[in-house]
Amino acid sequence: MNRTCTHLHTRQRGAASLVVAMIILFGMTMVAFYANRGLLFEQKTSANQYRATSAFEVAEAGLEWATARLNEPQKIDSACAASAVATDRTFRDKFLQHSTAASGFNPVTAPVSGIGGIRAGCRLPASGALVCSCPDVGNPNLGTVNEPRFSVEFAPVPGDLESVEVRAIGCTQGTECLQDTTGTSDARAQVRVTLKLLPALRSGPQAALTAGGDVTLGGSGANIVNTDASTNGITVDAGLSAPGASARVTTLPGLPPEASVLINDTSLSSLNTADPTGNALFRTYFGQSMANYKADRGTTVICDPGVTTCAAGVTTCSGGTACAGAVVTAVGNAKNQLWVDAPLEFTDANVPIAGLGAPNSPVLLASPYAMTFSGTRPVYGVLFGANQTWNVTGGGSAVVNGAVITRDDFNSSGNLTLTYDAGVLRKLRPATGSMVRVPGSWRDFNL
Repeated sequence: MNRTCTHLHTRQRGAASLVVAMIILFGMTMVAFYANRGLLFEQKTSANQYRATSAFEVAEAGLEWATARLNEPQKIDSACAASAVATDRTFRDKFLQHSTAASGFNPVTAPVSGIGGIRAGCRLPASGALVCSCPDVGNPNLGTVNEPRFSVEFAPVPGDLESVEVRAIGCTQGTECLQDTTGTSDARAQVRVTLKLLPALRSGPQAALTAGGDVTLGGSGANIVNTDASTNGITVDAGLSAPGASARVTTLPGLPPEASVLINDTSLSSLNTADPTGNALFRTYFGQSMANYKADRGTTVICDPGVTTCAAGVTTCSGGTACAGAVVTAVGNAKNQLWVDAPLEFTDANVPIAGLGAPNSPVLLASPYAMTFSGTRPVYGVLFGANQTWNVTGGGSAVVNGAVITRDDFNSSGNLTLTYDAGVLRKLRPATGSMVRVPGSWRDFNL
């Protein structure tokens, strides 16, 4: 009897141990299950964070790409590549669409999203070389390859015509990356920034002709014109004298011609005599030193090594006529902001039939040397001669639409028509200079 009870108690203790072991095993299984579930959750969260971060980085790359393109004075084709086709435009002119009607930018309103009627974009192949699209209208065409990509669009800034909001959307994969479509990407992000124009010509001249020294209009066909009411019709502003100029000017109706000719302007003559380099006068209109203007990314530098030491990488030329031809070639390639370390001699032979620049694509041309014109081809823009006399000589009839500034004397011994063109100056301001980020304007959004 006692032996039987002992076996029974032993079996009961074994059953109890089994139950406890099973409970512990079940608890450990549950712990392992929830630990694994947490691990899976962390993995998914990490993957989502990685994709979201990648989308933001791609969108930020889109902002940087768009900013660089806006500051690149180069005609582009539909693939955003450099183009030599006459009818092609620069990235800034195509997407910001500034005109002679108003000073500033006018991005086209989108038919769907109300942000930008023309979008550009790129996809990022594994090879690293961007594949981009810059259409004339509508959305970028980047093909059906499933790769990371971004699109950029532009919006006006209310109350500030010289600022624009750039919005970039980044996608980690898929074939569409637009704000107003869902797309097939597993992560999309949008970043925005406001860019402000830092103009190359900060303060436009208020006279058709500005000279720090004497103005001599020796040609019988010389005529200086300014019928712009906002500048009071000032035709000539001379630091010293301008004998007989009033007989060669056309100004506002009812205003005596002599009243449009300002002479002995001490502010100009003092800049002329105090700074023979022309840098002080240059700062007055350009708001920066000549060295900074020359070093600006948007400035095309042309240099004659026979005249001065030329930096590496600049366009070189030899002689005044050849250097003027180099200017014409650069302008034909949409380089509208130029600095020339060489005397310039513009003639019919080195200026094309269309002239230098155009009403919708004027030029900003500065040089520390003399400029001579002896042709009949028109010039559109602002010309600045920093150091020596600005001459119009020879046959034909030189035509300048815009304004001329020279540190020293201005001489015309031939036929000349110099017309102050407010429309050209309005077009020139947003077409030159740099687009820079406005501090505090960067924003990001989840899509």
